[in-house]
Amino acid sequence: MTNNTGEDQFNPAIEIWQQPERSPTKIKKLEKITIQIKPLTLKDSEAVYDLFSNKKVLKSYLERPIKEKSLTSGFIRRITSEGNWTWKIYQENKPESFLGICGLHHLDKKNRTIEIGGTLMPNYWGKGLMKQTFEFIIEIARKDMEINRVIAKTSTRNKQAIRLVEKLGFTITKSNETETHLLKTLTSE
Repeated sequence: MTNNTGEDQFNPAIEIWQQPERSPTKIKKLEKITIQIKPLTLKDSEAVYDLFSNKKVLKSYLERPIKEKSLTSGFIRRITSEGNWTWKIYQENKPESFLGICGLHHLDKKNRTIEIGGTLMPNYWGKGLMKQTFEFIIEIARKDMEINRVIAKTSTRNKQAIRLVEKLGFTITKSNETETHLLKTLTSE
């Protein structure tokens, strides 16, 4: 989203508390990590390809999202086209860092629904980053887009994603061997 000067309207910072790695003899204090999101661009092609080429990431997909490196720019164009808002997740003060992507897509204005999705590099899993990011972009959907229902779709074998959105108040509406759909109804405040 941009203002009338073409600048980003928001560059939100989301603070995450992460427990650093421990050695067997030392336990460190919790360190604060602040993440931000900004619109995904073609400049992120290399990192996006790396994300969707990662073997751990691919385990949660029924098929590979990007079949070969040369198709990455087309993939980015598709997920950032009209009716889709896709952001790069990065660490504050490190705009070159790439933790993953998140997005709102398949906007249905008539029914006031939108889908949510995201993927993180595996070394950022289990740190609460996607939960905080989803909470933030759900608020964008509710306040800025006047959405009243958010849909999440994932592979049924992606138990982490299902647990994550259930923690955010989504409920399963459909599930079969391959895909699970979840829904969250938003209230206007």
